[in-house]
Amino acid sequence: MVQSFFEWFAQTLDPSDPWLILGKGPSFGLRSQFDLSRFHLLSLNHVVREQPVRVAHVIDLDVIQACGAAIQKNAQVLVLPWYPHDRNVPGHRTLEEIANELPVLSQLNDEGRLLWYDLSTAPIRHGSGPVIQATYFSAEAALNLLALAGVRQVRSLGLDGGSAYGGAFEDLRNSTLLANGRANFDQQFEGFARTILRTGIDFSPLDLPALARVYVACEPNEVLPAAVLQHSIRRHASLSVEAVILPASSTDPVPDGPGVLITPRAQALVDLRPLWRAGVPSSELAIPAQSESAGGPGLVLAGSELGPIIPALARMVGRRAPSRNLQEASGGRVRAALLPEWNPGWRTSSQAFLLYYPPDGEEPWMSRGHPLGHLWVRDLLDAVACGLLDPELVAQEVRRGHVRPSLLYQVEHGLEEPLLLPRRARLRDRDFALAHARASVRRSPDHWARLTRAVAREIRSRIRRLRNRRSAFESAATQPHVPARP
Repeated sequence: MVQSFFEWFAQTLDPSDPWLILGKGPSFGLRSQFDLSRFHLLSLNHVVREQPVRVAHVIDLDVIQACGAAIQKNAQVLVLPWYPHDRNVPGHRTLEEIANELPVLSQLNDEGRLLWYDLSTAPIRHGSGPVIQATYFSAEAALNLLALAGVRQVRSLGLDGGSAYGGAFEDLRNSTLLANGRANFDQQFEGFARTILRTGIDFSPLDLPALARVYVACEPNEVLPAAVLQHSIRRHASLSVEAVILPASSTDPVPDGPGVLITPRAQALVDLRPLWRAGVPSSELAIPAQSESAGGPGLVLAGSELGPIIPALARMVGRRAPSRNLQEASGGRVRAALLPEWNPGWRTSSQAFLLYYPPDGEEPWMSRGHPLGHLWVRDLLDAVACGLLDPELVAQEVRRGHVRPSLLYQVEHGLEEPLLLPRRARLRDRDFALAHARASVRRSPDHWARLTRAVAREIRSRIRRLRNRRSAFESAATQPHVPARP
């Protein structure tokens, strides 16, 4: 009988040990630069032919047929879904059935080296253990597998995104490269981000500094936007991020090391991985190009010897100080080396990586009228739903007069659209609007257009939720009952 991966792991390994996932991307060729002996190694697909590993992870049976001898030689154990894929399509035959027909799997099973797990692509669950999610690529399943087994630290080589293999796998370019029809490997990062956010696993590429560090210096009235910024970064980040919130009055130095400085009035819309991978030389700062046109940089990437001055620089970024002032504060070590899209105040780009909410009274936490307020509230609600932000913080900031009272109503009722709040919620803001005259909902020339768009978004959202509920009901009604494996 094929053994469950989770049973094998619990009996064999210590979850506190670090792991390294090896993929076929270009950075796989860097493994000779690192001491791999301190990791348990997990290979993806054909990587097992190049490197002895503790676990070989495979989803598609084509890999077994191509690498059977290498798996026997280089892998201590082989793990597959209970319903493996066949030519990139979810299969309908069980691993146990297939193992009786394929000699390599039969031998591995006889030796106690064949393991299974439930993959989300299968319509039927075999066991009562965790279901492993994988939307696009096997790397997502591998990281999920380790995280749900209790592993706390995972590094990677060869999971680079893009559309290229490393040199060791050039012979596979015309046969397996993006054979699932995806345009590139970048989509796997979405799965990494979900796993990191849900499990808290420490995950990053081995060839990058870990952890990625973000500094945010906030004034007393910016505590809530700083917390939402922190969540928006983590929500999209496909590598672990340490967010350091610095009180604006802080003068204490922070540990040396590369870091990203972001104003608390920003909101992340994309993964910070490309920014972190871009890097800067030691003891230099990189700011977005053309940042002067936006009144100063909204983001700064710090080098490795700037710890003592990071608090001061972070406060300057928060105030959007001109780059010449940053030049002086950093001893002339500032250079415009980042894409302009990383500046949340740069408005001429067709694509924004960060949103910036200037202190004009229309900030989403101050006013119901911001045209993109629903995006900010969406991240706020998501942070609350994930248990990463306590609703009491919102209530506390309301009592302090730092955010509009109707925001607490939105949190309590899970309402995303500020423009569609009922009258009883809007009335909460009456005294707040008097105290903060700029924060009232002004009837801008496009007020009705904004309102129409908000109604359309709400209708689409309700239709989507209805379809999801119907789909879940139909799936539950048609799925045959399979007793849990004893």
